[in-house]
Amino acid sequence: KEMFLLDNLQSGVLNQPFALTTIETLRSATVNGAKALGRNDLGVVGEGYLADIILLDLAQPNALPINNLVNNIVNSMGNRNVYLTMVNGNILYENNKFMIKNHEKIMQNAIKSIQKLNLQ
Repeated sequence: KEMFLLDNLQSGVLNQPFALTTIETLRSATVNGAKALGRNDLGVVGEGYLADIILLDLAQPNALPINNLVNNIVNSMGNRNVYLTMVNGNILYENNKFMIKNHEKIMQNAIKSIQKLNLQ
């Protein structure tokens, strides 16, 4: 959703339909996102980089037709397309199932934190 908003809001705000290309938007979320965090060990797949990666399910209706994969990723796909999430080489999520031991406790803590934010 964030890539979609970046891609489309830039066009609207600047009144230029192609203010950013979809590949520039994808780079903003990956390589440039890592740079913004001051990290030089993530943002791309390569030797010496952390093994942080997602695998996308391209068989979902919102991913079809695959005429322009980058455009589909930026403008059509969402969390339901994520098949696998790997962080630092560890699989945390695969095929609609969380693979971390404390998933329930983490979710409960997240809900409590959100509730605190809503009360303020």
